[in-house]
Amino acid sequence: MHGSVSAQLKANFTFQQPICGTLTVQFTNTSQNATTFFWFFSPGFSSTPNPQKTFGSYGVYDVMLIASSITSKNDTIIKQVVISPPPSFNMSGNPQKICPGKIATISATNNSVYKYLWKPGSGLNDPTSSSVQARPWLPTRYILTVTDSTTGCSDTGSVFVDVAACKPPKADFVFTKPPCGTFITTFSNRSTNNDHCLWEFDLKGTGSTDTSTSLDTLITHDYFVPGSYTVRLIVFDTTGLYSDTMIQVVQAGNPVVAKLYTPDTTVCAGSSFMLRGSSSGQVKWRPAEGLSDTVGEMVTCIIPSSITYTMTASENGCNDTKMVTVSSKQIPVSTFYADSPCHEQPTKYRIVTNGNMSDMLYTLYFGDGDSIEDGLPLHNYKEAKDYQSRMKVSFFGCDTFVSRIAKVHINPISDHSYGPIEIFIDSPYIFTHNNSSGASNYVWDFGDGDISTAKEPMHTFTDTGSYTLMLKAENDKGCTDTSVSHVVVKAHLQYDVPNCFTPNRAGPTENETFHIWSNTTLNDFKFTVWNRWGDRVFESIDQNFVWDGSFRDEPSSAGLYIWRMYYRISTEKISHDEGLLHIVN
Repeated sequence: MHGSVSAQLKANFTFQQPICGTLTVQFTNTSQNATTFFWFFSPGFSSTPNPQKTFGSYGVYDVMLIASSITSKNDTIIKQVVISPPPSFNMSGNPQKICPGKIATISATNNSVYKYLWKPGSGLNDPTSSSVQARPWLPTRYILTVTDSTTGCSDTGSVFVDVAACKPPKADFVFTKPPCGTFITTFSNRSTNNDHCLWEFDLKGTGSTDTSTSLDTLITHDYFVPGSYTVRLIVFDTTGLYSDTMIQVVQAGNPVVAKLYTPDTTVCAGSSFMLRGSSSGQVKWRPAEGLSDTVGEMVTCIIPSSITYTMTASENGCNDTKMVTVSSKQIPVSTFYADSPCHEQPTKYRIVTNGNMSDMLYTLYFGDGDSIEDGLPLHNYKEAKDYQSRMKVSFFGCDTFVSRIAKVHINPISDHSYGPIEIFIDSPYIFTHNNSSGASNYVWDFGDGDISTAKEPMHTFTDTGSYTLMLKAENDKGCTDTSVSHVVVKAHLQYDVPNCFTPNRAGPTENETFHIWSNTTLNDFKFTVWNRWGDRVFESIDQNFVWDGSFRDEPSSAGLYIWRMYYRISTEKISHDEGLLHIVN
């Protein structure tokens, strides 16, 4: 028996890849043993064997083909279609114009997933870079192909580099310096390969410039104010692509001036110093004795004795001179001494030298950060300790240093008290209490003329009053401190005024006079007696008075009298008492 074998059905299709920059795709049906076809495009449908499909946007699409035969059998295949945009980039450096042999830089937007290829590659430093340097000798258009490494899509762009026949210009000019005291300057233009130029003349002090575009070989400019001026010449080539600039400084109007910066001076014998001057011209020094050089604005001078140097400045036939006299002196020997003061007392410095102090500048460094130049050599230290002090002596440019130790000693502390607190004339003694510290010797001054060197003396006052008590404490360095207090000696007043007496000039002497008694001295004393008619029969300002009872050289009549007494004890206020007195005959 013989049978037939049907051919195998196979669905398949192809399309151009990659798909770049277009949304329309042509599909080619490569199915086998099929008679009908159904295409599904998501979205969209077609039964055409080889359809062309336009998609709505760039992206990834699934395309399905169902192939069928007359036996109603079918086969299905699905393929993914990727539709990509072309690479996006921008070109720069287009167009460019250069001279032969010059470099033009051309470039495209740099994207890390792009590949670059420039053609022609000759004359490029790297044809596969996004930015390249081209050195063409003829006008050239460079084609750039940019490929997206992810999608495989490519696009092209171009840059044109024109090569012009040009030569770079060279700016060059010279000028003749104006003669002494003149202002007009002539400039000679020696520039090459230039088509046009620009002169810029500085207008001193105005902040602006005077310009000229003259191509004359010789050009003049008049400066109206003496000084130094900047001149700038800018030249350009025929293409306008290249320029060159030259700048020079012109001194106009001023004759040569010699400026001498070294005054007449006196220096130490054998010491080195500088002679300094300046000028726009050449500077020379004469005589050559002791000089390191005779030409130049600064020369070194070492002289054994006094000498006068002449500085000469020369320029354009103009000369100016200055002179300086340099004298020589021997360096004096100097030192200083610092006393050893007590804290809070100024330290005295004494300077000793065998030279003249008026020729020297001395600086004392006190060792605590302070210093003084040529001032009163006294200094108050804030702490009691040893200080490393120095003295710098400057003698006509020569400096010497001397060091000393300045000792500042600690002061003792004086403090005292006394007792009892209240002192009366009937018990006028006090006991002192010495509370001082850091002292070894003491001097007490009691304010009444008496002193004592005992540590804690006892003292007796002989009269009432207010006394200043001082204790001076001294240590073994001679540093002292004093404390002060005040003592008031008071009096318990006692006095006796008789109430009668019998004046009798011829009879017995008992009770013939009238007087008073007091236990202390009464200040501002006044005693007055009146009779019964108000007559003042007696008055005395002497505490120790004696009255014999007379009134106007006559005996007073027997009877009753009134007395009044004014007095003041120590610093107290004035008091008064009064009473009756009987005179008996």
